[in-house]
Amino acid sequence: MIGVFTLIILIVIIYALSYYLYKNYFYFPPIEHEQLKNKRVIITGASRGIGEQLAYEYSRYNCRLILAARSIDVLKNKIAINCRNFGATQVECIEFDASKEQACIELIEKTVEYYQGIDILVLNHTASVYAPFFQDDIPTNITNMKKLMDTNFFGYFQTTMSALPHLSESGTDKQPSQIIAISSLAG
Repeated sequence: MIGVFTLIILIVIIYALSYYLYKNYFYFPPIEHEQLKNKRVIITGASRGIGEQLAYEYSRYNCRLILAARSIDVLKNKIAINCRNFGATQVECIEFDASKEQACIELIEKTVEYYQGIDILVLNHTASVYAPFFQDDIPTNITNMKKLMDTNFFGYFQTTMSALPHLSESGTDKQPSQIIAISSLAG
């Protein structure tokens, strides 16, 4: 009998501790519509996948979007139209190759030109190379790794560094600006 009572007490303690940790460290309250309304959001890699879905989600909150990807036709002819239908107040599309340092700088400059600032930066671009890592052809292997690093590391870094002054200007204590970096094992 004492064993069952002890087990019940232990379960209650574990539940209470789990609830406390969840509420204080892992629970993010739902975002209020007004918190995101008219926010200036850059989404890289917005032509498909997670980037496309994020563009639609931010549109539902009436954000002003900059959609950036290599596939400019897809952005203009599909994604931007859908974003406007979902409620985005403004949508601009920019052709963007994150492996090019100048493209990262220009993305931020154009955003500031269009919207006079940045509130949220979503870094979602990736490059993948599907090839054996250990190849006899060393120059090809180095070229592949350089492409991956230029896009998946330096592209994130350069875009973030270019955006930081504008993000710090737009953030407040109650509404800080945000940088969201999305990656995967493939990129």
